[in-house]
Amino acid sequence: MDIFTRAVEDGQAGNPSELSENVRLVPLAVGAAGHAPKTALYPYLSSFFDALDRFRSQNAAAYDLIHSHYWLSGQVGAWARKAWGAPHITTFHTLGK
Repeated sequence: MDIFTRAVEDGQAGNPSELSENVRLVPLAVGAAGHAPKTALYPYLSSFFDALDRFRSQNAAAYDLIHSHYWLSGQVGAWARKAWGAPHITTFHTLGK
């Protein structure tokens, strides 16, 4: 299982860390390094998908399921579902107005 996130530190991108057996955290370089509020990330969704798809391709990864959390990653997951032909589910932990 790969868990994708935006890299927040310089040099962090592209260096997956193993969280558990068969579970990796994969930081992707998207936008400027550093923490950012969720509201500032919307313009980077297509760049995030591009980085995600490039990682998948470079690592010859195939995913049986795409699971997104929150609506931002849900949009990226929808693009991945279309591109990769894998089922996609989204879990909403909060719903804004």
